[in-house]
Amino acid sequence: MKTVAIVVAGGRGDRMKASIPKQFMLLQHREIFVRSVEIFHGSDLIDKVVLVMHPDWMEVAGRILNKYGIDSVNIIPGGEIRQESVYRGLCSIENEGFETVLIHDAARPLFSAFQIPDLLKMVENRLGVVVVEPLSIRYTSPTVARWWRSPIVQNSGLQKRRRSSDTKISLQLTVRQ
Repeated sequence: MKTVAIVVAGGRGDRMKASIPKQFMLLQHREIFVRSVEIFHGSDLIDKVVLVMHPDWMEVAGRILNKYGIDSVNIIPGGEIRQESVYRGLCSIENEGFETVLIHDAARPLFSAFQIPDLLKMVENRLGVVVVEPLSIRYTSPTVARWWRSPIVQNSGLQKRRRSSDTKISLQLTVRQ
């Protein structure tokens, strides 16, 4: 199964109010986007890695990847919004015959390469897969806290099944002629 990983890193980091986008911040002495790229770049199950980067940061990203010896990643310009960046990533591999696409947000570096085989196994059945993790609730407002403690939620079993998505998406491509 020919597989590509599209790592989306097109954000400007406006919400962080920092001088650099979040994906360029360091996590244990390494840029966050590099950690995300390495997960897929180092996997024998991934045939190609595409990094979708904000156009203003593409050159910097390329130099950083080269510094770490990662030179086989295609860097393409992202869009104004995440969906457009994902679309551009998909368009960049349109005619390359990939059967499976993994889409990962660069700002989520804690995904494990050990999860890749399981993801690929799940999409063999033509399923779309979103990876979720157990969620620990932090109340962001009094309204959310009241809702979470309400009898409807308490009796639904929702609290036991709560999960958070890191928006890692895997899907199988079907080429229409």
